[in-house]
Amino acid sequence: MVMEFPGFPSNDFDWHFEETGAAFAGLVLRDRTGIPRSGVLPSSANLLTKGAGWTVQVAPHVAVRAKGRLVLIGGATEPVTVDVGAAPAANARIDVIYTRPADVGAGEEAVSVGVVIGIPGAVPAKPAIPGGAVELGTVRSASGNTGIVQATLTNTSPFTAAAGGVLVVRAVADLNSADLVDGARAFVLATGREYLRRGGAWERVPIVWATTGAIPGTAQAQGSVTVSFPAGLFPSAPAVTVTPQTTVPGSADVKMGAASITASACAVYLGRLSNQLTSFSLIAVLA
Repeated sequence: MVMEFPGFPSNDFDWHFEETGAAFAGLVLRDRTGIPRSGVLPSSANLLTKGAGWTVQVAPHVAVRAKGRLVLIGGATEPVTVDVGAAPAANARIDVIYTRPADVGAGEEAVSVGVVIGIPGAVPAKPAIPGGAVELGTVRSASGNTGIVQATLTNTSPFTAAAGGVLVVRAVADLNSADLVDGARAFVLATGREYLRRGGAWERVPIVWATTGAIPGTAQAQGSVTVSFPAGLFPSAPAVTVTPQTTVPGSADVKMGAASITASACAVYLGRLSNQLTSFSLIAVLA
């Protein structure tokens, strides 16, 4: 039996979810088996912020919901205010805020954002959210809290991406949930590092930066110069290699190296036994 799916869009066809959902699935990041990845398309890592009283503000966003190999895409086009209610009279409670592009054809309510109020307990558990929903975050309130300002708000939304795009994840451990094809790339918010999928595993991509400079003066002396790295490039101190260069090869007797290396800068030191102007090339690498 051959299953027929028309191209989207086309004339003279009565479109249903099975056709449109399959077509749009091709625009969303998928795993190695072809299953689309549910989540929020990146706009902000923190979609939830504390509001007044016991409310949470949800920023506009676009969410992707996978139903097998089909997708529904939707979200909130304007900010949404969610009321989680006052803290419990005793113990603590965890509430979960979610988004869910609704399958209205299947009878689902077309509400962009919802909340599930948890059950208070000495060790509160996170309640389950409706099937197909994408978690945006949690609110943990405890007896004695008088407003949302005293509660703990945590943004937890998983991210997805357009097909061929870079997947954003919150922590390195979250890469385990992304069984993507080789060649896919991911960016980890917690570390500021990029990863490449190769041989069915995630490899951290080295950060490489190069520049040139010169030690001031031409006299036989010792000297140093500070080299600043681009702001925010390195999350920690890289390994630095310095190579001396001269306009008269073979005539300069120099010793050169880097020290005082931090995530933002390093010092290049020179011991020069000639009177030739000495330049250098520098490569910084964070593996």
